[in-house]
This record gives sequence, C-alpha cells and structure tokens, in this order.
Amino acid sequence: MVKFIFDTDLGGDCDDAGALALAHNLMNLDKCEMLGVTTCSSATYSATAIQCMNEWFGRGDIPVGKNDTKPFLEEFEFNRYAKPIAEDYLQSHSMPKIDSATRLMRKILAENHKVALVSIGMLNNIADLLRTEPDDISDLSGVELVREHVTALYAMAGDFCDLEHNEWNVALDVESAQYVADNFPCPIVYSGFELGMNINTGRRLCDSGTDNPFYKAYKIVSDFFRAAEPVRDSWDPLTVYAAVITDTPYLEKSEPITVSFDEIGRVVMTSGGKDCYLKPTCTKAEIRDIIDDLMVV
Repeated sequence: MVKFIFDTDLGGDCDDAGALALAHNLMNLDKCEMLGVTTCSSATYSATAIQCMNEWFGRGDIPVGKNDTKPFLEEFEFNRYAKPIAEDYLQSHSMPKIDSATRLMRKILAENHKVALVSIGMLNNIADLLRTEPDDISDLSGVELVREHVTALYAMAGDFCDLEHNEWNVALDVESAQYVADNFPCPIVYSGFELGMNINTGRRLCDSGTDNPFYKAYKIVSDFFRAAEPVRDSWDPLTVYAAVITDTPYLEKSEPITVSFDEIGRVVMTSGGKDCYLKPTCTKAEIRDIIDDLMVV
C-alpha cells in the first residue's frame, strides 16, 4: 500500500479538490494511506477547506498543515472556492487545528518509511522541507529525512511537450521549483501540463448531491469560466493517480532524465539522471473515464 503526503495549493483551481476526492476514494479501495495534507498557501481558507473535505469522507483526523514561512497565495483568485467553503464550514465548526507544513512533513517522515510526496501546487513547501535543520522532531536535516524516508516525489510541474511554456505551478515560484529540482535527493516523477490538459473530469461529483464541498469547488470555478458543465482539466487528479497506481497500464515513465528550470520556469532537461516525466499510453477519453469514476464522492 502506498503511503503519501499530499501537498496542494487548493483554493483557486478546482482540480486540486478533484485530486483530494480521488485520494480519498483510493483509500476507500485500500490502495493507499494519506498520512497528511499540506497546503503551500499561507491562507487559512485553504487549510480549513481541506479539513472540511477530509471530514466529508469521515477522515477529519488526517492532520492538515499550511505554509507559515511567508504570505503566499492569499489573494482572492487563489481562494475562489476555498473561502466560501471554509466560511460555510465555520458556521457550524470551530477553527480546526492547522500545523506548520514543514513541521508536519518532518513529523510524518520521521515516523514512517517509504513515503511518497505528491505535490500538485507550487513547490515552496517541498523546498522549505529540504532546507530544514535538525530539531526536536528528528536529528536529521530535511535532505537527510527525505533521502532516508521518501521513495519519490510526484510533482505536477512543467511542460514536457512545449518547452517554451513556463507552466503555472513553476512560474508562480520559480526559485522553489529550481531548488527542489536541483536538491531533491530522490527520484522526481513529473506530471506535466500536457498530460492532464483537455482531460475534462468532475461531471460525476454531483452524484452524491450538490451540497458536498467537492461539487461546490467545481461549480464555483466552472461558473467563473462560464463552462457549460462543472468539469476541469485533470492535471492534479492524474498526478495523484500516478503516485498511487504505480503499475497503471494507462501511463508510462519517460527515459531517465535530469530536469531543471530556467529563470522564468521553463523546463530544461538533459538525458540521464534520476528523474522522468509521465506519458499517456491510452486515449484521453479512456483516462477521463477512469479519473471521473475515482472522483465520485
């Protein structure tokens, strides 16, 4: 069974919510254990919405952490649905316990072996983890903890089809993406922009009613984009799927490469190394149906 930490920028684009729903459903199928959820946002809305979504699945005991290093992603566009979901939740709940993202990651890694990291947002939390020094949690540095306890990082980052495109998750914090690419001591499996593009999922989220927070996230975002139905590209759900279903016949890894990012966040890759990126082995319609089914709440 895959054990993983889920790191997200949940709040602005709804595929993060879809990825979290997919993670919970994969746990329902005994495919994985989500040890904790961290948000790279410093906004309390994001962490509170995550707590709400975890509780929807009856897993309110999963610890939640947020970036506490610097103000980040606090503007409205990054909390488009996290804010209303969090405010609705707090009408009937007290403020949840929210940990420091890096301390939570260090604690989980110190207590577990063979953990995957799944990043579907900016890479600032992962970079901050690598920079941590020994503390009361562990006498290992962040790099040492990762080297000894992490199997791989699955990162929704970069574009491996259009090398002139500086993909969103990287472009918003190029420095962190560069630091992780250059210093992460374990394999990084990149889920590029091109992989999830035009695989529109989410249409089945209303099957359990339209009052659930996952459907609300998709409805708010689809209304903002004036979409005909509450669907979104599957960048983030596909990343979680690949991290858990490592033997999937629908995706394959590229040849080994070394990935870095230039000054504006474009992918630079060279042959050989510990990294790779994911490629589809099926049609977009086939993987769409798989993801849609796994997102049903």
